[in-house]
Amino acid sequence: MDRRGKTILAVVLVLVAAVLVWPRLPFARNNVTEFKVTERPAQALQAARTAGRPVFLEFYARW
Repeated sequence: MDRRGKTILAVVLVLVAAVLVWPRLPFARNNVTEFKVTERPAQALQAARTAGRPVFLEFYARW
């Protein structure tokens, strides 16, 4: 097998491995993201910590 054939084989093997591994990665799962507005951010943060879920805080100010 020549160099070009080996390169093509290597690329195909890497692509097959990626297709087999990708569904098992945690970020590749189809998780539903919830958006909630809360008046009690401290309680919501504690609940997220207890559940082991990530938290995104967005805030702004009107000047």
